[in-house]
Amino acid sequence: MRRTLIVVTPVVAGLLAACPSPEQERRALAERRAGDVLALYQSWDEALAAEVFSGDAVRRAHWDETIAWLRPRLGACGEPELVDARCKGSEGRFRYLCEGGALEFEPWIRDGQVHGAKLAGRGIDAPDNVQRAAEAVVAAMPFDAADHARWPAGDDFVGDYARGLGRCRIAAPDIVGKQGALYYLECEGGQAHLKINVDPGDGAPSVLKLTRPASDRFRFGGPRGA
Repeated sequence: MRRTLIVVTPVVAGLLAACPSPEQERRALAERRAGDVLALYQSWDEALAAEVFSGDAVRRAHWDETIAWLRPRLGACGEPELVDARCKGSEGRFRYLCEGGALEFEPWIRDGQVHGAKLAGRGIDAPDNVQRAAEAVVAAMPFDAADHARWPAGDDFVGDYARGLGRCRIAAPDIVGKQGALYYLECEGGQAHLKINVDPGDGAPSVLKLTRPASDRFRFGGPRGA
């Protein structure tokens, strides 16, 4: 049986200690699933995938495609490290250092299986269609009424925070997937975080969110940095 070493940083250890016992049990299961995801990344196995991910074969095919897209971009990856332990919400965030960047996995687990997850890469380029869409959106910021009607953007693009940012530029990709990415923005009024997903057909934005940037402790400082 494959054994996975989970590295826990001192800060995360303190967070773990603050969680009640049932949360620790959930975390142990999440750690096991993080090891399973590494095994699937290294070599997809349908039987293991059926144990790890909830849903039918069509849903598992989505995870297979996601991993297949990431594998040639990230190369070989090491063991998962728990970089963010939470007592509520998801089961924590795991990072795997890889030859070309890092793989990140944040699962939501129900009845022992992953029913939702963020699985993406850091330190890699966004797909060309995602990059083009992001550049078009950022070039139009701050949005006027026509921009807001053109794209599926929420009020976060026209509120006080967005107006205070002024003009922006893409500084670097944060987390990258096959059909979307998170970007760090440098703006006249400070920093921001842009989330964008695109339609696989026409490449137009299908999801847009503008928020304050995540904590620096989540930034990846590996082969390419961010």
